[in-house]
Amino acid sequence: MQDNANIVVLSPLPEGDIFLSTPVALTLKANYPNSHIIYWTQNDLCPLLLSSSPYIDETVEYDPYTSMRNKSESIKLFGANILIDLTLSKESQSFVIPKNVKVYTLPKKILSKKHVVETYLSTIMPFCPKLPPKLFPTIYPDFLAKSAIAELIPTKDLRTKPFIVLAPSVPKDYPSRAWLEDGWTYLLEHLIAERKFTPIIMGSENDAEFCRKLIKNNESSAVNIAGKTDLLQSSAIIKASLATIACDSLFAHLSVCIGVPVIGLYGPTNPIERGPYGFNDLVLNQNSDCRCKDQMSCQFVLPEDPGDCMHRIMLAEVLEKLEIVLKTNST
Repeated sequence: MQDNANIVVLSPLPEGDIFLSTPVALTLKANYPNSHIIYWTQNDLCPLLLSSSPYIDETVEYDPYTSMRNKSESIKLFGANILIDLTLSKESQSFVIPKNVKVYTLPKKILSKKHVVETYLSTIMPFCPKLPPKLFPTIYPDFLAKSAIAELIPTKDLRTKPFIVLAPSVPKDYPSRAWLEDGWTYLLEHLIAERKFTPIIMGSENDAEFCRKLIKNNESSAVNIAGKTDLLQSSAIIKASLATIACDSLFAHLSVCIGVPVIGLYGPTNPIERGPYGFNDLVLNQNSDCRCKDQMSCQFVLPEDPGDCMHRIMLAEVLEKLEIVLKTNST
């Protein structure tokens, strides 16, 4: 393949999966440094990927509702030589692809016990023989960290202590992935009582009410930015933090992309396949005991509640994992 090829990566995936697909761009650049990498993806992620990933040269919004004809025309407009389709549905098979464009799709058989990062990479292995020694970080929001801290962290005292990100957020259709409210409350109270850290509560607009309730009466000792930031600002705060504590959510995978340790709280989803890549030793895994694996809600609790297995994750276990991060950071 020519080194200066135009390569389109079709990645209209859930946000967390889009982050986990970024090693594809890294690996493409490692093998073909003069190639032009276009990420065809969700509009919300375009500013972050374009401004903070040196491996992505261009981003274009993918509109799933436009006609197949328009999608096919887009391939021509991109001047693509290669189209890499990371969708499970192999969306590109419905496009009219010019004959000079080579298309690569996910393997027909996706093996279990294989992380989704490795699954995405297997798509390009036929023409990318060189795998980078490190697959992450892939996102570098360093340029924004100083201004984001000044804007979002209200007092000097809170800015001078090390940040710990608490991300209770889970996809709204998968409430069983969440950790119980008491767990987050006790964790926050413990970190505040230590007086060593500034806890940062992070989440989307959908999490704003939960996070307001969580931080109630502790506004002077912690910071709630849930629903108040875009992903670029959130990534800058994560970059300035010692660790992220999160369930299976976009904030866990965004932290991985930034290179910040993730203490993952897992139950219904298998961390071997979808855990915080590279931080397996920090995962609290209840998947083997989950009776509702991969289902949208747990059969043993109310539909909107955290899964039964997530109730088995204890505060002491989370703090033990945090201690590992702190010891590693001090060496």
